[in-house]
Amino acid sequence: MLYISVIEDKITLRESVMADHLPTETPAEVKSKELKALGFIIVLLFPILTISGIGAYGLIIWIIQAFAGVASH
Repeated sequence: MLYISVIEDKITLRESVMADHLPTETPAEVKSKELKALGFIIVLLFPILTISGIGAYGLIIWIIQAFAGVASH
């Protein structure tokens, strides 16, 4: 009987949680938010990550050459 009670409690909890998270945004609002997020990723995030990655790679090479010397042929 305890098992049935636990299952009923889970179902009640799931229903109450789902009722709290009903979508309140219209599809147009969702699309607008998605386009803003995409614009942020394309215009700011990718260029910043690319420049940072290239700069970090250059710094690593520079540090290696400073301590180990320039590679000879």
